[in-house]
Amino acid sequence: MRYGDGSMPSYIIWPLSWQEIEMSHELVKVLIDDDLEEIENPVWHLVDPTNAGGPATLCSGEFFGYGESQVEYELKVVARGGITCGWCMRDLKTLKSIRL
Repeated sequence: MRYGDGSMPSYIIWPLSWQEIEMSHELVKVLIDDDLEEIENPVWHLVDPTNAGGPATLCSGEFFGYGESQVEYELKVVARGGITCGWCMRDLKTLKSIRL
């Protein structure tokens, strides 16, 4: 799905079971950034699930959607894997290495 008009659908039907939805994560591929420059070789970023300010990437905190910016992007929900951004993977591994 591709968005960029400042709106989000009120609902999205994902091809996942209920068990997969509980363990799923949302990914975003930024196609055109805030400066209206097309991204060469865009990658899939993890959408930061802890950002209360709105939808943003984990690695850079770049906001997208809900009229937050001029960013054009694609969204997808996956049960496992799919992150191709090296910076998101680095941040995720750092968080997972923390022992509580």
